[in-house]
Amino acid sequence: MNTATNNERKKIAIVGSNIMNLGFGISGVKKLTSAYKNQEKEVLEKQLFDLFQDPEISVIVISESLSRNVKDRKLLNLIDTSLLPVVVEIPDYNEPETNEDSLRRLIKRAIGIDLRVERI
Repeated sequence: MNTATNNERKKIAIVGSNIMNLGFGISGVKKLTSAYKNQEKEVLEKQLFDLFQDPEISVIVISESLSRNVKDRKLLNLIDTSLLPVVVEIPDYNEPETNEDSLRRLIKRAIGIDLRVERI
């Protein structure tokens, strides 16, 4: 992984469907990578490795369905442990939300405590 400083890393990368990329593109995100659930997993894994090597990327947003297609152990370890770039999994436009909140999981990993708030 590249060792760029925090000041050099300023971009968000999106790895998702065309519709997911369109939504983020409208909001101003420039680094968009279209990927499909049925594409070769090696192609997806190469796209992700390339994003990890890009010194300008600080956040990689990937659809949950695509992240489940990653099988390379080195890449899975990067996704689970990397702080820069941080990887955030979100449901794509046609995916139901999963029970596990990936952002809450990232915060727990970063600060060591779970920020679950219970309503009374």
